[in-house]
Amino acid sequence: MPTWSGPIKLHPKHYTMIRLMFAGRTEDEIATELSCSYQQVHQVLIGDAAREVINRVYSGVLDLVPELAQQAMMAAPAMLEQKIWLAMNSGDHRVRSTCTSDVMGLVGLAPIKRVSVTVEDHDLRDLDGMTADQIRAKVLEGLGLSAAIPTVAVGSDGGTVH
Repeated sequence: MPTWSGPIKLHPKHYTMIRLMFAGRTEDEIATELSCSYQQVHQVLIGDAAREVINRVYSGVLDLVPELAQQAMMAAPAMLEQKIWLAMNSGDHRVRSTCTSDVMGLVGLAPIKRVSVTVEDHDLRDLDGMTADQIRAKVLEGLGLSAAIPTVAVGSDGGTVH
C-alpha cells in the first residue's frame, strides 16, 4: 500500500462514499443512495486512496478543510450558473425571488424591495396642490373606504376628543 505525504486526490463521489460509511451506512445503502453498484462502492472503499483517508481520519491527522474547500470551489461555478438560470427562468416566483437574492448576496449586493406605481398624467393634475391627508382621503373615497375609517380628533393634552 502506497503512503501519501500530502493531500489525497479522490473523486468527490468517492469522498461522499467515505463520509456515508463514517455515517454508519452499509455499502448497499451507499450504492443505492449514490445510484451506483455495490461493487463500485466496495472497490472504492477497499482501494488504497480510500484506506489512506480512513486511516488518517482514525489517527486524527487528516485535515478535511482544504479538501472540502477545493471541492466547494470546483462546485461553485455550476451552482452559481444553476442559481442564475433559476432566477431568470423558474416558473415559481418564490424560487426566482430566492435565487435572485442568493445571487445578489454572492456578488455583494443587497436586494431592495421596491413598489412601482404608475398613474396617468390627468390623475396627477387632480392631485396638484393637495396635502398628503387630502390625497389619502381622495384615494380612500375612490376605493369606497372613507366611511370605514374613523377619524379621531386629538385634544391639546394629547388625548382623544369624542
